[in-house]
Formats: sequence, structure tokens, C-alpha cells
Amino acid sequence: MMRVLGIFVLVAIWTPWAGAQVEAERAFHRGSELFDKGDFAAAAKAWEEALAADAGGPTLHFNLGTAYLRLGRNGPALHQLLVAERFDPRDEDITTNLALARKRLGRSSLDDRPTFIRTLLWLHEKTTPKEALSLFAVLWFVAFALLILRRAFGRPQTLGLAMSLIALGLILAFSLCARHFAWWSPTQAVVLQNATAFTGPSETTYQPHFKLPEGAEVEVLESKDTWLKVKAGDQQGFLPASQLGLIP
Repeated sequence: MMRVLGIFVLVAIWTPWAGAQVEAERAFHRGSELFDKGDFAAAAKAWEEALAADAGGPTLHFNLGTAYLRLGRNGPALHQLLVAERFDPRDEDITTNLALARKRLGRSSLDDRPTFIRTLLWLHEKTTPKEALSLFAVLWFVAFALLILRRAFGRPQTLGLAMSLIALGLILAFSLCARHFAWWSPTQAVVLQNATAFTGPSETTYQPHFKLPEGAEVEVLESKDTWLKVKAGDQQGFLPASQLGLIP
């Protein structure tokens, strides 16, 4: 009896999930067909349905962001493309469309940080956590294999290479910890439309504080009910969560 009950519970849990996956795939393919026909509004709607039915991925977020670009919805486009970039930070198509979205919003897409800083942070910013973890495991495996080789066969020339690989592995480990605990990367968000930040989490109780243009990239400091406290430059204020697109 217990075995039958367990099977019933598994089926009850799996069936809605499988149904949602099927609906997401259908909506995704319908969006692709509509986009190819030039019906960008209908394509965007189909991909929104796919996103609502599934966790999404780089292709879905990229496609939806591209459809928004075609519709002139540059704030939502920037949001979706930034999410896609988190999944696949080295994809050239994502990078190109991100530059276009920022250009339309009147902001430079150029990274004005010193070359040294960009090079130093490359492994942190241009790898996904899964890639960083895999590379970390490979580096440490090879490094310790070299150390064992040195000890077993007396090859001192392997020591420098092993230490270099361990150093790279430590950098990746620090990067993974930084991403997991958000040490220097607070939650980011994009303002989806022109908005007004308030001094507190209410339009009726608190006063307007400052305005934010569509596509502004802000840091999320805290949440209160349906409001988020954000930081934009030197200013802090509250916006309704519905006006922001969070970047996981």
C-alpha cells in the first residue's frame, strides 16, 4: 500500500512539472515562428509565456530581449539581455545586442576600467559558476598530479607550473565564493520604464525623491513588501518591484 502511495505522489508531483515543460517548449517554438514572420509583438508574448512556464535559459532570455529591441522596449530588452549574459557571458550576439540596447538608452557600452583590472577580473566576469567550478577542479587535479610526479621522480621543474595552477585555482575559488555570497556584487536590477523613487515604500505616505530613466541600472539594497530600496549613484530610494527587472 505504501509503495502504491509513493508512486501516486511521484506522479502527482511530476505531471504538472512535465506539463509546464511541454507548454514552455510549445510557446518557445511558437515565438520563434512568429519572430521569423516579423510579428515581434506576438513573438515577445509567446516567449513571455515560455518564461513564465519555465526557469528560462540564455536562448530564451536572448530571444525575448531581441524581440523587445525590435519593439523599441529598450529597458526590458536591456534587462533580458543582462540576464542572458549571466548564463553565457562570452556570447558575441548577446554582447552585440547589449551594446545596441545601451546605445539606444543613451549610455556607453564601453568598459572604461583599466586594462589591468579587466584582465584581473576576466575569470570572474567571463565564466559561469559551473565553468569556474569545473576549471577549478581540473586545475587542482593537474597541480597535485604534478606535485606527486615531482615527489616520485624528482622533477623540480614541475614545481613552478604546479604552484601557478594552484594560484589560478585559488582565484577561481575566491570568485565562486564571491558570487555565492555576493561579497562585492550586490543584486542588480534594471528600471523597466521611467520611474520615480520615493523616500519610503509607499506612494501615499512618502514623498517623491528622484527620477530614474528607463534602462537605468541600479543596485538593490533591501525589500519591503512589494517595494525595493535601490541605489543609483549617490542616491537611494524605493521603487515598486514591478518597475524593476532583477538580474539573478
